[in-house]
Amino acid sequence: KIGWPILLLYLFRSSSRKSDTWELVALAISGLAIIGALLELVFFRFSIVNNELVIKSGIFVRNTIVLPLGRIQAVHIERTWLHKLFHSARLSFDSAGSEKIEIRINAVELTKAEALKDFIMGFRRPGEEPGAVPLAQTILTLGARDLLKLSLSANHLEAFFLLLTFGVSLADDLGKAMGKQGSFWEWMVRFTQGSSGRALLIFSAGILLISMVISVVRVLLLYLDFNISRSDSAFHIRSGLINEKEKLVPFRKIQFISWRASWLRHQMKLYLLNFHAVGSDEVKRKQQVKVPIARPAFIPLLAQHYQALLPVETLTPLHIHRSYVFRKTLLAGLLPALVLTGSSFPFIGSYGLFFLALLPLVAIASWLYRKKFRLWATPAALQIRSGRFGLAEVILKWNNIQTIALQQSPYQRSRELATLKLRTAGGTIAIPYIRYAEALRILNYALYKVENSAEPWL
Repeated sequence: KIGWPILLLYLFRSSSRKSDTWELVALAISGLAIIGALLELVFFRFSIVNNELVIKSGIFVRNTIVLPLGRIQAVHIERTWLHKLFHSARLSFDSAGSEKIEIRINAVELTKAEALKDFIMGFRRPGEEPGAVPLAQTILTLGARDLLKLSLSANHLEAFFLLLTFGVSLADDLGKAMGKQGSFWEWMVRFTQGSSGRALLIFSAGILLISMVISVVRVLLLYLDFNISRSDSAFHIRSGLINEKEKLVPFRKIQFISWRASWLRHQMKLYLLNFHAVGSDEVKRKQQVKVPIARPAFIPLLAQHYQALLPVETLTPLHIHRSYVFRKTLLAGLLPALVLTGSSFPFIGSYGLFFLALLPLVAIASWLYRKKFRLWATPAALQIRSGRFGLAEVILKWNNIQTIALQQSPYQRSRELATLKLRTAGGTIAIPYIRYAEALRILNYALYKVENSAEPWL
């Protein structure tokens, strides 16, 4: 990849045979970078010695990472288009003690990468019987209809606002370069025969259409050829067209499972399920692959290898106190709206009053969150349903809780309320604004289950 500057210079350099100073500097930097990469390649070594994976790297400062094979919980294979071009792959390794250290081999021959993965995952700790890696059975794939639903329900607004800002700036620059008088907006108004509303409608529709195309392409690149299979001990997840990822999620490594959907996807019965594994909230977050669920029946099928979904229809749920709506509206709605309106009024005048719309938006969102929030608990696990305009659901086994915090603000103390934060090795789950007595009961029961459970958390 460090050869790109040389290629760009070759393509865009002037027709003059003489090289200017900047071209020479760019060539020198690229040359030094290539030499450094070659030296890094020469000094990089990985091997398996005494049932340990040993990785040595560095030119002037030598780094050695020693990882016992018995501690490796998962081996992931990633392939960008460059890896595919050279028939290679990137290997990364997960272990219980490497949440803040990314252990990976950036490029290795594909056949060797697959052989190394099979060897490590087939390794057995002392006392265990040796065996081969079990074959994986496909349980979920995505068809053309599923990909279409994912594409149409993607978050187009994010791309829309980015393109809106970029498009106006680019259009102004192009207009000046082509000798057009005035700004791009003035040209659009003239084009629509003086109608500002029509100009805004046409421009917004064009940007929205481009945003939808970009979102569709992004979803297709991410989820085309998606496949999730199951072996005796893990899920095998493969996805991606250009950048291919093959991720292994061992059952014992899962800390909790969540699935969510926006309002549109919830209406289409389309969810994104996430296995929150050990270290997923650290450097491995970028390796996460969310599983698209096109049929709700697949959720209990995937969750049962961690914990069967609770019979929520027969359980009494726990609700959030109504004070949550008032406090959320005050702190996240009224105060920011007043500050933004007051600070912007001298610059944009009465248009600053639009910031007051933040107040009803936050109030409605808070009211919806409290209305949807449910917490169910059994001796085995707890399940939480929440969401504002969409839906979010979590299932967590008690023995996966590592720490639990009970927090109270002065306002909560005056109302005998509290917020619980359940921390696991895969992330944190918050339970806001419940009765203090209920929070204390959950805290005590969680500590009791952690202390007395014979089931390991990992």
